[in-house]
Amino acid sequence: MGYVSGLVGVGIIAAVLLLLAAGSFLGWRWAFWVDVFVLALVSISVVSVVSNMNALLSSATQQVPRPWTAVSLLLSVLGSLC
Repeated sequence: MGYVSGLVGVGIIAAVLLLLAAGSFLGWRWAFWVDVFVLALVSISVVSVVSNMNALLSSATQQVPRPWTAVSLLLSVLGSLC
């Protein structure tokens, strides 16, 4: 079930990104700005940061000690700023 839902999720994200790219190409201004916003979120690794925050809050889902996760989170945020 998890594998299939992951593939469906990736397919949906890919379809949305392709729609935004086509809209930007066709000159739709709103699509261009939404695309810029989405690409900015992806480039600063928001998904990674959110998953690391979840791991910090719930020790049941994380096998790595919390200080290591906190340092990893800090480094990912600092790395995205450079």
